[in-house]
Formats: sequence, structure tokens, C-alpha cells
Amino acid sequence: MHRILALLTAKKAMVERSLIQHVAHEYALETEYPELKEWLQEAMRLIHHPSLQEFFDPACFSSAHNEVPIQHSVNGRPVYGIIDRLIINNDNIIVIDYKTQRHATIKNIVKLAAPYHHQIQLYRQGIEKLWPEKPVRSILLFTACAEVVEMNGQMDRQDIPN
Repeated sequence: MHRILALLTAKKAMVERSLIQHVAHEYALETEYPELKEWLQEAMRLIHHPSLQEFFDPACFSSAHNEVPIQHSVNGRPVYGIIDRLIINNDNIIVIDYKTQRHATIKNIVKLAAPYHHQIQLYRQGIEKLWPEKPVRSILLFTACAEVVEMNGQMDRQDIPN
């Protein structure tokens, strides 16, 4: 799913047929592998979803980058990661991490997001070092249900549902 979203939203996005062939080749899959078409349909639904346009419609942002490596340190300890999608606007930066849990729903995504709070905050801290003058939004995008959880503040135990 991550790779398909990256290819669909690249500056020179691939057409569906060549995208499936490309991904199948990269992952040593048959082009008729059933999940490939399912993943493509899910990715297409995401990039055309009205509530997600600020993340995928080029008219809504200054620039966007996929699979952005990040490296920095926190308290002298190295942090490495790959940001799934980084959006740069005149007034803010958006860090997006895709989550592909098949069982994600609007009712359970806040609970599903909780274990990723530390990871997305580390990404955010690195981006804040690069653009200290801009606010940074941290987003988890659950692909199965096309819903987001914005994780900008500290998450307390009381904020995590049982």
C-alpha cells in the first residue's frame, strides 16, 4: 500500500496498468496477484477522498514528498526513520504516516494510533529542527477506513480509550 501510494502521488505518477506491473516486479509478484488490484483500489479511493484532498491534491499544498528519510538525534541518541508523506505549505508542514490495519474503523482508530505516538513525535521533532519557523502537524492516516488521527500534542494515558 505504501509503495502504491508513493507511485500514485509522485510528480510523474504512473498509470494504473504500468503501476501494477512495476509493483509486481519490485516485490517479485505475479501481475495478477489479487491483492495488488485491491491495494490499488484502496489507494485510489484515498487520493480521491474529499476529506483527504489537503494531503493528495497538488492544488492544496506547495510541495509534497514521499518516503522521506529522516535522521536526527534526541538527547544524544540517534533517530532514523522514513516519513511516508511530507507536505510543505507556506504556513505549515504536515508529516503523514500511513497505517494499513485492515480492522481500523472510525470507532477504534484513536486506540490503534496510541502505540505510534512516540514514533510520529520523533518524526515531528526532526522536521521541527529543519523548519523551526513553521508549525508541524503529525497525522496517522489509516488507509482501510480513510480516516486520520492528528497527533500533535502529548498523549496522556487518560486520552487513550480502553
